Amino acid sequence: MAKKTNKIVSYFKDVKSELKKVVWPSFKQVKNNTIIVIACVLIIGAFIWIWDLIFAESFGRIIESARTPDAQVEETTGTEAGEAELSAEELLDFQKGIYAEAGITYDGEKYTDKDGKELTKEEADAIIKAAAAEAGEAEEKDAE
Repeated sequence: MAKKTNKIVSYFKDVKSELKKVVWPSFKQVKNNTIIVIACVLIIGAFIWIWDLIFAESFGRIIESARTPDAQVEETTGTEAGEAELSAEELLDFQKGIYAEAGITYDGEKYTDKDGKELTKEEADAIIKAAAAEAGEAEEKDAE
């Protein structure tokens, strides 16, 4: 056990003697080196940021120009290429027609059934789905 303590003590004596050989920088040197490091980091960061913007814009334009015109039309109108976009009025008329086929009155704000009972949109949609399922079953029977 005594040898182990001697090794530990000698280790710390060696560390102390090595630290005496170290040349420590002055405060002025530390300050100057810190300023240089911060300036380099900011310059390199700005450089990378500018190139990132340039590449992002360039690749965005390349990808946009490579897309087919049909895909661009579909994305902007919400319809397939060649189809006309419905106006809000036409869409409302279309919805009213679908609800009327299922026995529901829709005035653009509220839904009412045949008996005059007010329905939520979810209830009205459920009735339409049920009517569509019945119509699908009837078509299958007619096809047989």
